Formats: sequence, structure tokens, C-alpha cells
Amino acid sequence: MTSKRWLPLLSLLLALAAGCAPDDDTPLVTGVQPGTGTPSADTTIDAKIPTDGPSAPTSPTPAPTPSGLDSGIDTTAPTPGTDGGYEQVPTPRPPAPSATPLGTLLASLYPSDPLRGMSLAGNQTEPWVLRSADVAKLNGDGEVVLSAAPGADATALVATAYGLWVLSASENRLYRLSNDQYGLEKTGHGVSGSGVLLAGDDDEGWVAHAGGQLTRVRLSDGGSQGFAGVTGSPVAIALSSAHAWVATSDGKLHRIDRETGVEGATIDLGGTPTALAVDRLGNAWAATHTPNALRRVPSGSSVADPALALGSRPYALAAGDRVWVAQKDHQRVTHVALDGTGLTSLTLQLSPTSVGIDASGRVWLLDPSQGRLDVLWGR
Repeated sequence: MTSKRWLPLLSLLLALAAGCAPDDDTPLVTGVQPGTGTPSADTTIDAKIPTDGPSAPTSPTPAPTPSGLDSGIDTTAPTPGTDGGYEQVPTPRPPAPSATPLGTLLASLYPSDPLRGMSLAGNQTEPWVLRSADVAKLNGDGEVVLSAAPGADATALVATAYGLWVLSASENRLYRLSNDQYGLEKTGHGVSGSGVLLAGDDDEGWVAHAGGQLTRVRLSDGGSQGFAGVTGSPVAIALSSAHAWVATSDGKLHRIDRETGVEGATIDLGGTPTALAVDRLGNAWAATHTPNALRRVPSGSSVADPALALGSRPYALAAGDRVWVAQKDHQRVTHVALDGTGLTSLTLQLSPTSVGIDASGRVWLLDPSQGRLDVLWGR
């Protein structure tokens, strides 16, 4: 066989060899045994990694999620889920007590109608107010969200967790307003004689009359019962879980058993009382003028603590995390801890005659002469 006969076969072999070789100089990547980091002898990954040029692109870094004060949303605190776990749902960040100094003015509101009185329930964030012809519930902007005309000549109101008591002195009736599926439900109860003061909770309403008599209305059966009451002219009334507390113009505080209507103790206040409140610990607080002072009767005691001097006449009291005293004459509000320490006074731009504390710890102050409500931070 001549060399010319081998030339075609040789050309074919060279062409086949050229087709099996890589078309560039990129090396093949050798496989790695899982978990060892050692190249395996029998695994080849059919992938090419360039030895030169830019590195492989990476996923972009996500932008940081705004949180806290930047966005008004706290994304770090999960919200409890209904299944016992947690849903990562952003929730509004409430004002931190440490971030807002006690007594800071949060808002000044000017409702459109004249206001004669105010009451706040401890589980609510909106006040009830007594207007010239009706009672109304206000929102945080001072706008009316609910109103009712329970009776003629309403003279006092007390908001409770699930309703409202309103006293109509000219009708000798005590009205209970409560929410139902159709709106406000009104129930009237007759009281003997003209009432002058009102206290109530979600079990009972108590009315004090000018001669010292007391009337109790129970919601459970709608029954009304009168008691002999107290000696002296009542000037303030408040309820604790077991007692009705009645302050009289002769400087006495009377503790009445709510079940029997019998007086269990008479406590000397050392001055003419102007307002009463009972705090969540069961302490009774009485404000007096001549002298202007605040006195606490500890829960279970029949003796008042030493008087805490106030710079001007107190007009109203409210008890929450602290006790707050509205002082109209010197445009002032004073607060004190429940143990009687830390008495502090703040100067205002209004002359408050009513004070209340809402579920968020905010303190509401009413000045009827200006038609103004101021809201302070109270925790």
C-alpha cells in the first residue's frame, strides 16, 4: 500500500481528534465529594469557569427596612397570632412613657358646643361631656361621635366601662345609657327627691340628695332603694368595690356599706371637702379647701393620712396610675403617686373644673369658661 492510499485515512483521524478537543483553553471543573472538600476521581461537572474577566454577578443587597421613628412603624416587635404563634405584621409604635415627660401637653381641643361637665371611664379613650341640651361622646379631635338627650336638665354624668349614668334633677330620674346593636339604649329610674350628686359603676348608680339621703339603683333588677344616708350636706360622692364614700360640708367623710346602706365609719378631713376619688388600690382620696389640701384614707383604714398642701383650691379629682387634682383658680393641675409621694404641680393655660384619665394614661382637663379641653400625658 502506498503512502498516497493512507492520506485520506490519516486526514479523517486528524479531523476526528480535533472534534473531541475543547474549543478554547478553559479548564473543566473537577467534582468534589460532598462534605470532604476533596476532588473525586470519578465525578466531572460539565461547567466552565472563566479564568479571566469579571466575577460572577451576585444578588443585590436589599435596602434596609425603615423602622421605629423613621417610619412610625415598629417592625421588630411581632404581633401575636391567633394560632398561638406570631405574625410578622408591622404595628404602630405607641408613645413610650420614657419618651414623653409626665404632664406634656398633647392637644388642646375646642368643641363647638358649650360644655358643662366631663367624665371618662378607665377603659375608654374618648370622654363623655355634658352639654347644654344633651350628653355627647367626643373623639380625639373634639368632634361628636355619639350623642343622646336622656332627659331634661341633666345635671351630672358618670361614664362606666359599658355605659353612662346621667342624673336629671328636675325629673327626679336617673338614666342609664348603654350601647346595643341599634345604638344607645336608655333606661330611666325614679329617685325620691331631687338629687345633687352622682356616682356609679356597671353594677349600681348612687345618688346623694341635699338632705343627706342616698338612693341606690341596681342594674341587675332595676330596683331602686333609699337609705337614711348621712348627716350634713353632701358635696362629693365616689364608689369603691364595697363602699360608697360621701363627703359632707362639715368636713367629714362617710363610708357606707354598698349592700346594707349602713355607715361604717366617719372620718375627719380637717377642711371643707370639694372632691373625692378612689384609686385602683382601694385608697379613698379627698380634696379640701380651707385649708387647700389633699388627704388619703388608705384601703381598710378609718383614719386619713396627714394632709398634702395644695397651693390653691382643688375642684376635681381623678385617680389612675397617679392622682390628679384640677385647680381652677391658679390655672394649675397637681399630681401625686398612689402612696402619697412626689406631689408635683404644673401650670396650665386653662382653668380646669373637671379632670379624667383615659385607658392610654392621658389626662383630660375641662375649662367650661373657654370651652376648651387640654390633654396631657399622664404616665
